[in-house]
Amino acid sequence: TESYLAPAAEDICLSNLLAPRWKKQLLPLLATVVTAALFLVWNVPVAFVQGLVSLDSLAALFLELGSETLAAAAESLGDTGRATIEGWVASLTLSSLQLLTLYSGLLAMLSRYGCHVSFTRIDVATLEKMWTFNFFLVLLASCIVGSLYETVELILRNGFCVLIEVLGRTVPSQSTLFFNYVLQDALLIMPLLDLLQILPLLSMVFQESVNWAARLCGCGPCITGLVRWMQIIVYPYKWARAMMVVHVGVLF
Repeated sequence: TESYLAPAAEDICLSNLLAPRWKKQLLPLLATVVTAALFLVWNVPVAFVQGLVSLDSLAALFLELGSETLAAAAESLGDTGRATIEGWVASLTLSSLQLLTLYSGLLAMLSRYGCHVSFTRIDVATLEKMWTFNFFLVLLASCIVGSLYETVELILRNGFCVLIEVLGRTVPSQSTLFFNYVLQDALLIMPLLDLLQILPLLSMVFQESVNWAARLCGCGPCITGLVRWMQIIVYPYKWARAMMVVHVGVLF
């Protein structure tokens, strides 16, 4: 039995606390299965990212598919095109996958189905899932053998020590991807979310202006709740800060 301090009253998730016993036993299991299935399905685009990390491997893939024209085009790219594809397209693809899961609220919803009794614990569980995403899909899948399935097969056949050897050889060679992956969030996504924080302020000015004009015409307020709705942007802003910490952890 695990014991811990009771959360603050405002931090309690009543829907999970008051859930029946069968729900507390069934939903966490279903949430775990769905999360695992989601990561396995996303291994397909992540495996494609492995090809973007190296144009040579991408050209080899095109040759296997019988497209010599695309293979020749990939090999003939200049330094600028090669740096763009190998440096930014791969990391942007991985960041897009995170945006789809984390900022859409999907992982937070799965964490909530884990029947944690506090919102803080739900947030911690969400970050644990994102760390799993970064470790298995970003670090292992996209930078070692290009597929999570092949990574698991490698461990089962040769043992965990072989995986450590592979990490020691391949992770330094993928340093460009890691640096671009972190810098992309630091210099692009986070500043963008910082600028989005202006929208609640602008929406308040817009709402008050419209309602003021409506009162001059003898009507009641036309717009209500716009500011509160726009403040939802604080949610991805919080995750952007947290994911920056996760990215730095993966990098080091």
